Amino acid sequence: LRQILHSERVLELDGLVLSADSSGDVRGNALLARRTRQWSAHHKLPCLAAVADGTGPSVTQVIGQLRQQGRRHIAVGSLFLAADDHYRSQADAALSAGAVAVSAPLGSDQIIQDLVLARYAYAAMEMLDDPAEV
Repeated sequence: LRQILHSERVLELDGLVLSADSSGDVRGNALLARRTRQWSAHHKLPCLAAVADGTGPSVTQVIGQLRQQGRRHIAVGSLFLAADDHYRSQADAALSAGAVAVSAPLGSDQIIQDLVLARYAYAAMEMLDDPAEV
């Protein structure tokens, strides 16, 4: 998000939106809410979460809520892994609603790759009947 804010020459922010593809399950909802609170505290700005799957407020609704609070310079951070149709529709909706910037998807960051492989390996180990089969 910082890179896009810099390239767009955005000097002031007074609101943030954390946009995700879906909130998933109860645990996913809790993690998204926690990350949103942490982002708000870290940046000392109001931050609201939006989801693309319709299970929660959309990015357009959340930007509207921030605008009703008098916020005018709103940026959107994306928790999407790839620039798929959901990401593009959320980014377009955010920009149409007046967001000053939308971050790129997380993409193939090495940390994410390591996390996915670690979780896969853990799950695969659980599928083995005998630990000696490794």
